[in-house]
Amino acid sequence: MNNFLIKLKNIKLDFGESTAESNKVASLNIIKKLFIFYWIFALLGHYAEIIWSKFHHFIDNGYIWHPNMPTIVPLASPYGIGAVAIIVIIWPLVKKYKIKPLTVFVLNIIITGLIEYFCALYVVMAYGSNLFWDYSNQRFNIHGYVSLESVLVFSIAATLFLYLFYPVCNKAIKRLDQQQLNILFWILFTIHAIDLLYLAIK
Repeated sequence: MNNFLIKLKNIKLDFGESTAESNKVASLNIIKKLFIFYWIFALLGHYAEIIWSKFHHFIDNGYIWHPNMPTIVPLASPYGIGAVAIIVIIWPLVKKYKIKPLTVFVLNIIITGLIEYFCALYVVMAYGSNLFWDYSNQRFNIHGYVSLESVLVFSIAATLFLYLFYPVCNKAIKRLDQQQLNILFWILFTIHAIDLLYLAIK
């Protein structure tokens, strides 16, 4: 466990951890901040999908977004998972190796495609069918879970997130002191836990 915490602390996420912090405290703070990013962008992702479905032709080509989520707080988990994956995998590469935006875009195609596919697979295994999206009527789709157009769109969004939104949001979160960080984390964690309990008993 200690080795895991040390490795987590050493990932270059630019979260502003102090060198004076112990491995355990610094690593737990990273986990808290990643969860906050997950929650925020899962929530924003839900409303982005609603807006997208109103203005894009996916709505007529087999893509259907159901805004009535089966939870109290409408979180679109693939967006939150995607945000965390990009922060953990892509951001350190950008900081350490200065990889070009085109390379970031290609890597984001792979990451967002895998996340969307396996999230759809999980939904199908849990509920018997994908209740939230279906690309079966689009060209170049895989089982209706992902399509060429979807991964290109999400990769563009992921690249914009990495270069535009993440630095701004990260700067805001870095301003939180330890007490503020703990309070925000536990509020969001409690809401999410209640959501999961509600979903389990519904």
